[in-house]
Amino acid sequence: MSPSEVFALNYYPHHIGDFIRDTARLSDTLCMAYLRMIWLYYETESPLPYDCNATAFKIGANALDVQSLLNAFFIVGDDGLWHNSRCDRVISDYYSKAEKAKKSANARWNNAKKMRTHTERNADESKIDASTDAMIDANQEPITNNHKKKDQKILSPQSDDAADIALPSCIPTDAWSRWIIYRRSRKLSVSKTAISGHIKLLTELSQQGQDTSLVIQQSIDQGWQGLFPVKSKTKTESRDEARARTIQALTGQSPQGGDNGRVIDITPAATAKR
Repeated sequence: MSPSEVFALNYYPHHIGDFIRDTARLSDTLCMAYLRMIWLYYETESPLPYDCNATAFKIGANALDVQSLLNAFFIVGDDGLWHNSRCDRVISDYYSKAEKAKKSANARWNNAKKMRTHTERNADESKIDASTDAMIDANQEPITNNHKKKDQKILSPQSDDAADIALPSCIPTDAWSRWIIYRRSRKLSVSKTAISGHIKLLTELSQQGQDTSLVIQQSIDQGWQGLFPVKSKTKTESRDEARARTIQALTGQSPQGGDNGRVIDITPAATAKR
């Protein structure tokens, strides 16, 4: 099988500068005929036939023009065909690269087959090991609670260290669960180190008289990342209290004193009459 039957040359490098230099003396008709001869050369991936009439017919050109171009840009090889050195070099390089690519692809394919065979063998071995373990487990006596390791930890759902830390009595379990869920939803750390610090802080706040459940709820409601003491609400002064305090400041009398407890009118007209 010839190389042309294995690989198809669909591209060739066209060096514009070299082509213009080599064809500068040619007419447009001869230039087009020469270009078509090169295309035929690359399409068939073989030299041009010795008979110029055959080539002229294939490219739609005059036989005399074709013969002139053959004499100028081609040479007759040992095989009796018209060869062009640049075309032969391009085709040869293409075959060389294509062959290397084919060998590389075959090597990758063979490696993939070997890896698949190796993987299948390991899978079979795993099945054998699993069957053996199942047989051993089936013949083994049940393990009682006394046989379990004392330091074995049973993790809760969505297991991490945060949910398994022992809580002091000052922190309600339901409030603590809400705090952990809240931090997970915010993608905040629930590591053992971070949560231990929160427990320590809540314990200190509890010793200061703070309700740890309210402390936790405050941070959740405010969207905070940390825990802070609950601030007592400032007592708001009612409108009547503010009015009474203003009257006392202006008149020096208690709003419910003097005048038998009558509320004093401090409008400008009333003040003028007094």
